[in-house]
Amino acid sequence: MCGRIVQKSGPLDCVERIFPNPRRVFDDPAGPLYNIPPGTRPMAMHRLAGDFELERLHWGWRPHNSKYFMSSARLDKILANAWPWKMLTARGRILVPADGWYEWKPLAEGPKPPKQPHYIHATDNAPLFFTGLSNWRPEAEKDEAHGFTIVTNDAAGGMIDVHDRRPAASTIYAR
Repeated sequence: MCGRIVQKSGPLDCVERIFPNPRRVFDDPAGPLYNIPPGTRPMAMHRLAGDFELERLHWGWRPHNSKYFMSSARLDKILANAWPWKMLTARGRILVPADGWYEWKPLAEGPKPPKQPHYIHATDNAPLFFTGLSNWRPEAEKDEAHGFTIVTNDAAGGMIDVHDRRPAASTIYAR
């Protein structure tokens, strides 16, 4: 490159290239949600069908013939190519947009102590993007057999007093 580029397309042309159906992206009937648990369908961003999509996928995954329902995937297990993550890492990568997440810290010792919720978010309140792995494919049901998990990592960086794991998250800043 010799230091020059061309930008003749309008902004809407660029947005429509990234979001093939922008009306569907921006007309989400759910509205804001403040307490989304596993087993529901939060928004996810992916290219699992080729084009970029922003749609609601099932949070949680039960591998075929497994008794385990998984809502999170430990990064150390993924990197070790441990079952069942190896089959999702090559073709099931997604992002899950979020404004933050909750951790619940016990207030006392005992079998069922009361817990204090902690809302964790970016200091500037920018949206976060959680790394996820999904088993969803085009034409598949949006159910737990084809759901997704959120990748977690250790809680290094000052959160260890609240919880030992955190979502693998990043922010994207427009400049």
